[in-house]
Amino acid sequence: MSSSNKRPAPSTDRPEPENMSIAEATAAITKFTKTKKTLRKKLGGDAYLARLKERVGIPTGDNTTPVNPDTAASTTQNPEVIDSSISEVPTQEKTISPDEAKDIIAASIPALPLNKFEKAYVALITEQAKGKPNDFLLIERKKEVETTWAVLDTVVKKICIQEKLDPSLVWIVDTQDYAAGVEWLKEKLGVVFEPSTTISKTISPESRAEKKIYLKNDLGKKVHFDSQARLDARSDPKAWKAVLESGKDIALYTFANRTGEMKCLTCHIGGRGGNQSTKGADMRGRGPGYLTGCQCPEHTALTELFLTKIVAGDSDVPQRLIKHNSPTEFNNQSFSTGTFAMNPVNLARVEGMIYQISGLTVDTMFLPELQRTKVSAIWLLEKLEGLLIESEAEAKVVEEMVKKLKASI
Repeated sequence: MSSSNKRPAPSTDRPEPENMSIAEATAAITKFTKTKKTLRKKLGGDAYLARLKERVGIPTGDNTTPVNPDTAASTTQNPEVIDSSISEVPTQEKTISPDEAKDIIAASIPALPLNKFEKAYVALITEQAKGKPNDFLLIERKKEVETTWAVLDTVVKKICIQEKLDPSLVWIVDTQDYAAGVEWLKEKLGVVFEPSTTISKTISPESRAEKKIYLKNDLGKKVHFDSQARLDARSDPKAWKAVLESGKDIALYTFANRTGEMKCLTCHIGGRGGNQSTKGADMRGRGPGYLTGCQCPEHTALTELFLTKIVAGDSDVPQRLIKHNSPTEFNNQSFSTGTFAMNPVNLARVEGMIYQISGLTVDTMFLPELQRTKVSAIWLLEKLEGLLIESEAEAKVVEEMVKKLKASI
């Protein structure tokens, strides 16, 4: 939440001590002393208490609870009821309006669950605002919104119980409706829910075949990432490690042949036209967001490339050497290239798994390793922060770690 979006202060429309009768001031002092210390600020704080005591005639610093003068006569005649009469002084609470009650609730909402919900909701509407949103990410973003909203709703209801307010009158009638919650938070807390305006610069499909891009080869020398280099990067998992750390657009460019036509790794060695595998065909399409040669979604093709490159060199994982009729050797076993074939459906599941354990999406998978690791660390720490909702001290420690990591990116 923006630092400019300050929460409104609780209503200060309360009787001034100087205008109270002695009985009213006595009752107000009793109410104040029974209130939790964390909530006393809403009643005016120590300064207000001092003014009340001055009205009753108690010196500042004296912690004596005054006796209500209206009941003093009866209590002096029967000393046994003195303590109970003091503790049961009627509080004569002032009736507050619904708007004032909402202000009290708004001022009491803790920052942690509110910030978590705000972040999740902004991530959802940012994805929705894209020209072609990622269906998988939309589902994940919505789940995060629903989860963080449920936590925030529970917290607000607890505050309503503490304040003896009816949630249906001062909060959201249908607590499953987080959209109504968004409007409430906009009105009462001034929270600004707007899609992120960060737009990545992309290489258009038309210019991919012509644009001269230079990458460090495996010897550390910057050379032209031409069609032969791109073929090598697609064919050998270990080749062109720079592809894994040069950003999403360069990773996409890896799929382009010398004419600019683009195919994913599986379709690169699979059948053409009518002989192309039909597995996952329902997820294929044409236009923005799809590869021009095989019509597979860009995000699943990138997931396959990431999966292939990230395990390159791991002796415990079978390596995919993408060459026609060239089997891969692993632990004295031979695997044909077809063994490694994938499709948009199972790749979307892999993409989801990668996100669930690391927070990485196709937009962050191809960042430099240090930056990519920081993105995952922030995501995991923020998830941990959400799980520590009942432990404010630990959550604060995690929050500070997240701030430092974000500042270093």
